[in-house]
Amino acid sequence: MKLKKRHIFTIAACAIAAVFFTSVLAIGLTSNLAEVMPDKNQVRSHENTVVLDPEDEKLEEIDISWLTGPVTVGMSTDGKIHVTERSAKELSESDQMKVTLGAGALKIQWDHQWFRRFFNVNLGWFGQRDKELEVLLPRELAGELVTMDVSNTSGEMSVAGCKAETMNLSSVSGQLSVNSCSAEELALNNVSGDVSLSEVSATEKMTVSTVSGGMELAGADAEELGMDTVSGGCKLSGSARNLHVSTISGDIFASLRAEPLDVDMDSVSGGLALELPPASNFTAEHDSVSGSFKCDFATEDLGGGRVRCGGGSGAEIRMNTTSGGMEIKRRDI
Repeated sequence: MKLKKRHIFTIAACAIAAVFFTSVLAIGLTSNLAEVMPDKNQVRSHENTVVLDPEDEKLEEIDISWLTGPVTVGMSTDGKIHVTERSAKELSESDQMKVTLGAGALKIQWDHQWFRRFFNVNLGWFGQRDKELEVLLPRELAGELVTMDVSNTSGEMSVAGCKAETMNLSSVSGQLSVNSCSAEELALNNVSGDVSLSEVSATEKMTVSTVSGGMELAGADAEELGMDTVSGGCKLSGSARNLHVSTISGDIFASLRAEPLDVDMDSVSGGLALELPPASNFTAEHDSVSGSFKCDFATEDLGGGRVRCGGGSGAEIRMNTTSGGMEIKRRDI
């Protein structure tokens, strides 16, 4: 009999917990979007700053988990770590960010609410709506990281001057900008918003993806580079040994300063353009339902939508589109 009561109590407790967490999710997901989205024009006059001395702890990892509001990661000038949050209203202790430094890791979380360990959602009118986060790191420290993970759900994100073995940057809604950063493996993900990269490199692999938004990479350098978007254009200037670019709706333009090894470009509705160095050798395969193919290089027609330039011992290029032109251009040096 006691065993049955214990089972009944456990089931009841689980049911109550399920109802509670479902309610939390419902509030977070159904709150008025205008209330949850950050307001670029609002004045965030309330400030809370935490200053840390990296001499006290060898820092190898950075983990930032933010909700609604812009996130900026940059360089400090005094050799210390400065973590600052700004808000339009005064923050209670539970609403303030949680900053911990220990075991070689710096962790920054939205607030001290216990349930965010399980659900990283904004409660809209029921909780803090919008906060801005600024993290300033000593340059030496920022250039010697093992892992760096930065995420927010809504608001612009900007990361500059950082180097890590593994770097993951993600946002649900807002522009994602990365400048002068490098990693062995670099992943950037955005659901709704543009992605902008400048002077960013990955010695092994770089992936950039967005669902609704364009992407522009200037001075990008990677051994393997993947660019994927559903709705938006893709523009690249840089170098990649292996390049894969795809979009459902949007044009793709890639200008490579060094001859690649393998290139794959796909678009359902949009044009494809690839610029290669003047001395390039390649074999190109092109396919389109409604679109023409042009090439600035002297080529030999191999039939079946295949052409060869030079000895054909260089890059393998595949270009596919349903509706849109395809072009291989000679890059001006």
